[in-house]
Amino acid sequence: MKCIKEPDGNKSFELFGSAHNILIGLPDNGYKYRQILPYKDVYDYKYKLFSKGNKVFFEHSCKALLNQIMTASNAPDDITLVKRISFINKGKSILEDIINKISSSR
Repeated sequence: MKCIKEPDGNKSFELFGSAHNILIGLPDNGYKYRQILPYKDVYDYKYKLFSKGNKVFFEHSCKALLNQIMTASNAPDDITLVKRISFINKGKSILEDIINKISSSR
């Protein structure tokens, strides 16, 4: 994600928002879930630079992706399931961790 390398908090958030809006609309596949992994770096390195409203947007973005993971089709006949399951589990864990950290910091 370009937003991780951007030193300005507002520009970083703008880049995150653009990337998230693309990601949220992608079909459920391994590529989509792989893209959740950098959310941890965004939280660790950029979240503190976001404005209050942008922090809320970031939290809602994480919750929306977590909801997509929880409702994703994991039918046994899905040939991509084996590839996806690792990224699904990692993404779910990262999003849950971020949401828990945000909630506990209030």
